[in-house]
Amino acid sequence: MTDRPDEPSGDTAELPAAPVHGRAPYVPDTPETPGTAEAVPETPGTAAAAPESSVAGVAADAQPVAGAEAPIRRYELPNARALVGRGFDLMLHSTADIRRASWFLGLQVLGVAGPVVLLGLVVFIGLIEEFGYIDTFFLTDRGVTPLLGIGFLIAVLGVVAISIEAEIVAVALLAGRLIERPLSLREAVLRSRQTFWTVLRASILVGIVVGIPSQLVTNVLAEEYGEFSQIPALGSALVALIIGVPFVYVPSGIVLGDVRAVESIRRSISLARARPSLAFTISLFAAATGYIQFFAVGSGLDLLARAGEGTGLGFTSGLPIALATTAVILLGVLAIGSLIVTVGAITAAPQVVAFVGLTWYAAGLERLRPGAVDARGFPITSRSVAWLSRPMTAGIVLSIVSGLLGFNFIDTVV
Repeated sequence: MTDRPDEPSGDTAELPAAPVHGRAPYVPDTPETPGTAEAVPETPGTAAAAPESSVAGVAADAQPVAGAEAPIRRYELPNARALVGRGFDLMLHSTADIRRASWFLGLQVLGVAGPVVLLGLVVFIGLIEEFGYIDTFFLTDRGVTPLLGIGFLIAVLGVVAISIEAEIVAVALLAGRLIERPLSLREAVLRSRQTFWTVLRASILVGIVVGIPSQLVTNVLAEEYGEFSQIPALGSALVALIIGVPFVYVPSGIVLGDVRAVESIRRSISLARARPSLAFTISLFAAATGYIQFFAVGSGLDLLARAGEGTGLGFTSGLPIALATTAVILLGVLAIGSLIVTVGAITAAPQVVAFVGLTWYAAGLERLRPGAVDARGFPITSRSVAWLSRPMTAGIVLSIVSGLLGFNFIDTVV
């Protein structure tokens, strides 16, 4: 039995274990729905995503192709109304995994952004406490401004890289739980190293496609209503939401489908066309979660600022108070860093549920299993991956060095 692509499926289908690298995906022997995209042949050396013809439900007695592993459990693709709930259920079952990942990546944020944040606040708060204003020429003359600029650039690049890694790690951990073959944090980090640059390229391409129309709408509405009106921002966000609907499966297509950037975009569009209601729900939920994160971070920073004023925290009231202020600042950076992973997992959960339900495919995770090899034919194991990549290690070291050099000027600045 085959459902129409725009209707929720009431049938259940066997969800096979993610096939090993190189094996064909599970293809049900059912007639193809008219208008549905044909199956995409597998590229040699690359595990292909399931054909879009497998989007609809299949009979419960359908059998996988020869050589595929036995099904893990019965799986039912939820409709648009139940998708978010299924995502939250998946999050609850993955709480321990996400917590470990949030601490791991939060510490990276602390290392790459903590020094410059601390240096900036020490300088600016100290100047305001001493003189009541910030003299930028004074800072430049003492050599602090260049160090702040370098530290800020490193922090921005580092946080962007960590955000991409957080998305990949979240998708891998959630998918592993969903197909009942959970991953360790180190395996998820390995998957991030394998797919990081592909996800980055896909994100840039999608950002260009979504960003240009959004900016045009912003410019037009700003001329009509003024730059300080909220209407340009709302119009731009609405356009980005609508245009971004076809691209909601790009991260899962790369991490789970194991395809390249352009191919992941093409297949994401096909999946979104097959079930538009699911794609729109994922896009709307991601946008809402992003706004919640923005307001949560803003409210948290405002609360910390008010608490600091009320408790007398600062850097000119003696060493104990200065150390307490430093601890509060660094804990705040750590909390924001860990929040990136948590929000990324919440956003990714409905996407993972829908992608696996539509494709019955997660062979990208098989690159982490025993026997997997890289492009050169060498075995891939999670033990062979370092916790920190070389660029991230270099960024953390440069951030700490720039911060320490900046603190050498504190006595002359404050």
